[in-house]
Order: sequence, then structure tokens, then C-alpha cells
Amino acid sequence: DNGIGPQIFLGGGGGRIRGLLTYRAGQRNVKGAYPFHFHMLGASPESYFIDNVVYRSYYRCFVVHGTRQTVVERNVAFDASGHCFYLEDGAEEENVFMSNLAAFVHPIGPPASGFAQDGMTFEERPGVSQPADAGAAGFYISNPNNIVIGNAASGGVSGFSFPVLAKAVGMSRNADISPATRPFALVTGNTAHSSGYFSLQTGSCMYLGGSLR
Repeated sequence: DNGIGPQIFLGGGGGRIRGLLTYRAGQRNVKGAYPFHFHMLGASPESYFIDNVVYRSYYRCFVVHGTRQTVVERNVAFDASGHCFYLEDGAEEENVFMSNLAAFVHPIGPPASGFAQDGMTFEERPGVSQPADAGAAGFYISNPNNIVIGNAASGGVSGFSFPVLAKAVGMSRNADISPATRPFALVTGNTAHSSGYFSLQTGSCMYLGGSLR
């Protein structure tokens, strides 16, 4: 168990994947090495991940990165490290996340914990390439201008996390967009339970806040 598994990387022209199961996929703390990954496609309305399964992921589950207008629907993820369904940079908009399940999601490194707003700060360091994974969520929605309907989250430090980004980060850092000022497209019919299991204190089923730089 070395934390290194296969990855599905769709760049260039995008693609469609339906009905695939992955086991021990992704590579722990390696940015870009995820079980299912749309990478820097721009607008890609023909691309989708539908009816797939991620089981015991080493790093994340379904990632939309620098990409708009894709569909991520009816996928199941169980036993995953780090944020599971993940919008990476905050520049991703008009994507559809519908009827997905994220369950048994593990934080990476010491988990975010405590009550109310304790002002905890997490930084990148060896063994933790993305500090936000201390608060690993089933769904990490870094830009609210996406459609999130009928999804379910079980476990994780939070079920659904909507962080505050004043500007896009990562490979999209030069994009002319402020994710924090974008409107919510549609977020409805989602459920979450058992949040905060790993932090040993009260967790948020839906968390809005937390500044990411």
C-alpha cells in the first residue's frame, strides 16, 4: 500500500466515461493524479463522468479542473482521501453535479477541528500538498456558479464545502474571475450526515466560509 494508483486524465478534447469502477486509484498528495480528472478543457459541454465508482481512492475521486459545462452524474465514491468531488481552482463554472454519493471521506494530515470559528490556519508542507484537505469534504465547490442537485455526502470533516476564494488559484490563477463574487447557480436537494467524524467534534454538513489563498 504505497499510495500510488492509476489515474484517468482527460485533457485536450475531453471525453466521456460511463460505467467504470476504479480501485485504489489516484496518487496520494500528487496534484493532478486523481481517479477521474477533467483537466483544463475550457468549455466542454460534451464531456461527462456518469455511473462510475471510486473505491478506496488514494487521492480524491472526481475532479473538474479549469473546465466548464461538464456533467458529473450518478457516480459513487467510498473510502477516499482528501476532498472527493472537487472543483480545483475556483474558475470552474456551469458544471452539473447530480445524484452522486461521497462516503467515508478522510482528511489528509491532522483534521480541522474545534467549535465555532477558532481561526485555524493550515499550510502546504511535506505530506500535505493541499492544506484544505485537513477539512476534507464529500463535495468541495470552490465556485458557486455550478449546478449541484440531489447529491449525498456521508462522513468527511464536512459534507459540502463552499470555500471563499477572492481569486482563482493554481493553474487558473491568472483568470479574470473572482469566485467569491459569483452567484449560486442552483444548489438543491442535497443531503449530508455523519460530518466531523474524523475531527472528533461537531462537523458541518454544509460549510460556507474559510479563506483559501
